[in-house]
Amino acid sequence: MKYKGFEIIPVRSICADWELDNNGCVVPVCPSEASITHYQILDNGRDWIAEDTIELCKQTIDNFWRMKW
Repeated sequence: MKYKGFEIIPVRSICADWELDNNGCVVPVCPSEASITHYQILDNGRDWIAEDTIELCKQTIDNFWRMKW
């Protein structure tokens, strides 16, 4: 998602797209919303800061713009 020139992307847990079956084999699964651990804010493709929710990401970006100007 783009917001005021920044990109906000969800970061999922490391095992969000697989699980073990009854035999102990790895099987692929579709990641769910519950597997999101945090949201990363990118500035021109580079990591800038991370927040727990999209709303906090937007507040952080808004506060940055207020301080900058």
